[in-house]
Amino acid sequence: MEPCAGSASGELLNELKPKKLGFGALALSYAGLFRYPRFSYRAYILVLTFVVYAAYHMSRKPFSVVANVLAPDCHGGGTDDNSSYATNVSNLSDLSSASGGWPPFNGPHCKTLIGAVDYSWLFTYAVFLFISGLIADRVNVRYFLTAGMIGSGVFVGLLGVAYYGKIHNITYFILVQIGVGVFESTGWPGVVAVMGNWFGKKRRGLLLGVWNSHTSVGNILGTVVPAIWAVPGRPWSWSFLVPAFVMIVVGVLVFFFLITDPAHVGLPPPVHHK
Repeated sequence: MEPCAGSASGELLNELKPKKLGFGALALSYAGLFRYPRFSYRAYILVLTFVVYAAYHMSRKPFSVVANVLAPDCHGGGTDDNSSYATNVSNLSDLSSASGGWPPFNGPHCKTLIGAVDYSWLFTYAVFLFISGLIADRVNVRYFLTAGMIGSGVFVGLLGVAYYGKIHNITYFILVQIGVGVFESTGWPGVVAVMGNWFGKKRRGLLLGVWNSHTSVGNILGTVVPAIWAVPGRPWSWSFLVPAFVMIVVGVLVFFFLITDPAHVGLPPPVHHK
């Protein structure tokens, strides 16, 4: 006689490894949320990792959105020469009022400066993606992703702090973007490691095809949400602070709710090869 879903779930509760699970995941397991363990745990992981990486992508977009406000005259034909500045300005406040935008990005070398900030993130992310992959194989992925998301949120938030702190130093923006690149490189190795632990060969293409749409969802949110404040007259700081807050909140959820391995809840590993 086949065991019912309730008895199977009850047997798995005896095989839970509390030391390997966060408080939230443990509470959900004991609350009976996963009545059909083989399906429900995997659906839970699919949704949670989807949200995690969508948040990563959301936090990467704000600078490219806010750049239109920081340097409004730099797009659509702007050049890196002094010809567009007929007004003599003596300080950063005069420069801001004369041309709009945010110094130093609204100066004569706007494209160079915006490119420097963008490429500082891209280069750092590319280098640390390899390093993060090595680290992810050697540590608890739940802690790894939690640290990565909270760190990303902090550094993305620091870009927004520049508005209220009236920071106009290009070095500040570059260093913060380097920090963003370091912590955001934790995302892909971390979520792929979790997905590899939970999902095997069966229907892999369909599952990963649906799951990978987190890229588009995150990019859409990362454009639409910052655009609310990335308009003249509004505090563009919130274009960074809101995605930063989302990253930190999701990072906390990861710490409490992510289950990195099916063995931690008494399930067998997936079949990767026949």
